[in-house]
Amino acid sequence: PDSILGFSASMVPFLEHDDSNRALMGINMMRQWTSAVDTAAPIHSTGWFRQQYDQRLASKGNKPEPALVQTGYEPEAADFWGGYNLLTAFIMWDGDTFEDGLVISESAAARMNFPTAVGVGDRISNRHGAKGVVTRILPDADMPQLPDGAPIELIFSPTSMVSRLNFGQQREAVMGRLAQAAGCPAEVPPFQAPSEKVLKERLVEAGLPKDGMEQLTLKGAKLPYRSTVGWVYWGRLTHTAAERLETAVAGIGGPQLDMMAYGALCEARAAANIHALFNTATAERPDTDTLGQRLTTGPVFPAPPPAPRFALLQQLLGMAGIRAELTGEELRFSFAEPEGLTLARPVSHPWTPGRQVETVGTPIALPAEAEFEPIRGCYEDLVEANTRLQRIVDSEAPETLTGPAVAQVAQRVEDFFAALLRPEHLHFRARPLFSGRAALASGFELNLDQVGLPEEMAWALFGPQVEREMGRAEEASQATEVLDAIMERSWVLLYSAQRVLVDEGHGPVFHVPPTAVVAFRPRRLAGAAVRVHPRVCRLMELDFDGDQIEVFLPLTEEAQAEAETALSVAGHIQRDADVWRYVADNYHGMIWGLAQLCRTEEGRTEVMRLTGGTVDGSRLFSKHDLNHLLAQVLQREGLQRAMEVLDQLTRRGFEVCKQSGASFNPFLGSSKEWPEQPKEVDWDEWQMYSDELVAAFYQQADFDDNDLGPLALLSLSGARGNQQQLIQYVGGGLLYREDGSLFAQRGCRRDGLSVEEVKVRAPGALWGLAATNQSWTEAREAAQQPVRIDYHVLGRAARAAQPGAVLARAAERGEVDPLTSLSGRLFVGLTAD
Repeated sequence: PDSILGFSASMVPFLEHDDSNRALMGINMMRQWTSAVDTAAPIHSTGWFRQQYDQRLASKGNKPEPALVQTGYEPEAADFWGGYNLLTAFIMWDGDTFEDGLVISESAAARMNFPTAVGVGDRISNRHGAKGVVTRILPDADMPQLPDGAPIELIFSPTSMVSRLNFGQQREAVMGRLAQAAGCPAEVPPFQAPSEKVLKERLVEAGLPKDGMEQLTLKGAKLPYRSTVGWVYWGRLTHTAAERLETAVAGIGGPQLDMMAYGALCEARAAANIHALFNTATAERPDTDTLGQRLTTGPVFPAPPPAPRFALLQQLLGMAGIRAELTGEELRFSFAEPEGLTLARPVSHPWTPGRQVETVGTPIALPAEAEFEPIRGCYEDLVEANTRLQRIVDSEAPETLTGPAVAQVAQRVEDFFAALLRPEHLHFRARPLFSGRAALASGFELNLDQVGLPEEMAWALFGPQVEREMGRAEEASQATEVLDAIMERSWVLLYSAQRVLVDEGHGPVFHVPPTAVVAFRPRRLAGAAVRVHPRVCRLMELDFDGDQIEVFLPLTEEAQAEAETALSVAGHIQRDADVWRYVADNYHGMIWGLAQLCRTEEGRTEVMRLTGGTVDGSRLFSKHDLNHLLAQVLQREGLQRAMEVLDQLTRRGFEVCKQSGASFNPFLGSSKEWPEQPKEVDWDEWQMYSDELVAAFYQQADFDDNDLGPLALLSLSGARGNQQQLIQYVGGGLLYREDGSLFAQRGCRRDGLSVEEVKVRAPGALWGLAATNQSWTEAREAAQQPVRIDYHVLGRAARAAQPGAVLARAAERGEVDPLTSLSGRLFVGLTAD
């Protein structure tokens, strides 16, 4: 079996219980773990392992350690291991475990302080493709505990396993407990894992619960559900949150904004912020060196034209002999001979047939960025060809020599003009100052319209304003109070370059929605991560698996006012009522907790009291019921009250999750009876089997049991999971081979797939990843295209494959662009009005 595996995959125990996509992700994450040092002695030595393990428990040593569960394929290398065995509970824990968030104990954090201290926003992954960021580091006493008092070291929500199908991590947890009880590592080669029967027998022999689940306590109180708990090998990825924290208040600017950001702001009707980000605050402006100083003396006003991108366009056109002159609020185009290289013989103008080029401007004044190297390279080639032609002309050589030299100069001019002006030179692009980026983490303590900024970022962004308000008379100790007061009345923008697939009747296309940019009230928080309320995730298509978020401070008063009215959560909803459903959408633990709450009369009464609606006690409460109640509140009492109710229900749902201990059984469905699989490879028979399997799943589900209960409640409430995913846990199905033939997968995620079944599934996983990568590449390229509905000169040029030809024709006609379109005005640097 190991012959089909790569080097990294051979070191993943219980690999046959994981979906191929997640296995690939887990393998990739392992390569990014921080590396170990000074780990000595053979890794399979039982006596050594026990000694090291006991020493770690006693001293909380922070060096990586060998895994409790190994495969036997690991190299005998002194510095190979890069992870830590952490006592892991697969339970939901309020908003801190939402969307890949992880909670770890202070003891675990102390062990993982290699090579630097663990902080919120740092990424952690295991060998099965589960990855996330540290959202909270809690004292050991605040973590759930085993019956013997041992505190849990890492909390990971099982809800993601419904769709990701990486069930191997729970089997590893069970085997990890057996290894820990035995005092030596366990070997589980891929495709050779012990069966459920063997594992249960060994658990009983070790004096552990037969199903691998424990009754956890929280501050002395037993949690209602029993939970899957065990030792899982986790690694800390390189590039910590502290290393990824960046701010830019001077110099070259911060994160680059492009046409996707422009499109989102434009659709949100945030013209003042477009002007502020792409003109006033952009590092490309010649006066940005004084921007910080200006902030210390008073408000910053919108910068006058030209905007840097338009100034660059003017410079490039000038080198081609075209003048784009802004007079008042009109843009006039004409030809004007540039200063620079005089050609030995005039050649045809590449953009205007019938016109000749006699002089070409020099690129010496262009910025030093690499994107302009092609222009400089083509210019050098032109100089060389022109010098050769000049020598030939001066020597009065015959036409047989002069003609080819002239043709070469003409070609070099054409190459130079092609490099000189490309479509992207008419696109919006900027690197604004007073911006930054950081790792993203859940901030359940925040309100929906708040964002938690790292203290370092907060001081960088608002420091000049603090200096302005304090003056020299104030005490330095009051600076923090001043900072917090300024932040409380300010707005910052978060930008996530999200893309969604939409179909408006002309086929599916990728679109960057206006909610890619949302304004929040900033709060100063400790750590190096930016925190947002979990409900922002659905709105901005975010998660907490290690992504970074970009932060921008609108500097002008106009942009600040517009941020509140157009870009805040409330502003987006008021502009487009459909945005509300993304804010109100309930999924994962939120709705599971409310569905669990509403199973009791007291819980239904509580929800009805908060919403003023009716909850039907005869059926399971679902996210559709909640959305209906919230819609009634919105219609009856307005947006502000609806958002308050939504926040209260969200916190209550998460609270129920935290107090439940609900988990997924590592031997899911083993106590139930399931339909017999078809003996033949027949599509209709397997479809009927699938339907019977789903029916059996829900018919046998008792919400209070520790087998199917929590998962069934998650699925039926609409929180997460669909029927096809549930089938893969406990049953098989038909697959297509690469040659198009049908193949019966008879194994399931609970029992593990065979080698042949994995071989059939793996190509589809690889193709799926490749297709996704291609889709995102195409999406980014498509999102960069201009969306200007403008038929004046700039609008036509921005949409053209050869913008130089459009602008040259305008110059030939002496055309005037009246700059009546918003995009045209903003591009040249005028304000919207």
